[in-house]
Amino acid sequence: SVLDFIMGNHKAGAVFRTLVELRSHEPSHIQQLTRVREAAIRTSVAIAVNDDERVQLACVVQSPVALDTLKTSSAADSVLILTDAAVYVCSYCDQKEKVTEFIRVGLAALVGIQYGAYITDTRTPQGLDPARNHGIVLRFSSYSAQSQSEATNGEQLHFVACKLVAEAQVVMQNTGEEAAAPELARVERLEIQAPDLLTECLCSAVLSLKLTTGDTSSQFIADAPIISAAAAKQEKTLLDKMANRLHSALWI
Repeated sequence: SVLDFIMGNHKAGAVFRTLVELRSHEPSHIQQLTRVREAAIRTSVAIAVNDDERVQLACVVQSPVALDTLKTSSAADSVLILTDAAVYVCSYCDQKEKVTEFIRVGLAALVGIQYGAYITDTRTPQGLDPARNHGIVLRFSSYSAQSQSEATNGEQLHFVACKLVAEAQVVMQNTGEEAAAPELARVERLEIQAPDLLTECLCSAVLSLKLTTGDTSSQFIADAPIISAAAAKQEKTLLDKMANRLHSALWI
């Protein structure tokens, strides 16, 4: 990450997140990272979700939080929230502890979901493992977004991509009776699942809610790689290859 930062591939925030991830392997820091991510979910729900919506599931992902984008130079830490009316993707800043922007997709606007391998790092065996690198792509016909830029609306097809984190995952849902005052609790049986199994659970939950709208095609869910290992290797630029060589040289 330091090399990527020096070469201009990552910003300082990406280096910070990498350091947090490395420290998360230590038992004392796993609990700390879990508390940070739990706070991120609670803050995102409080800021982004409409008062009349009930949170079905919420978890930590990495996402560009941008329309029609699969891969960026540094995927931001984000929160994926599924309610009984919409799906939210919120960009959360760990250092500032606040939501910087979010995208809301109403269930009625969803036209399909793709889930599968989401390879964004080809430098390590862990980065090439499809079970650890899994995500979903939400395809929709209209959207509403809140960010630093002005929100726009349209009827063209768009998509937003999310990659589930493989370490210290936090999954929460509303256990209270009122949607306006959510009582969020962690769902440990889902937190221990590998990213590939958790994406299947998310897709099933979205499909169940989508069926209530009565407008779902037989091809609503597609099981196909988002970015396969082969595709990720082919997309590497000359700068990426140089960085890989530097990484390999440092580890030898």
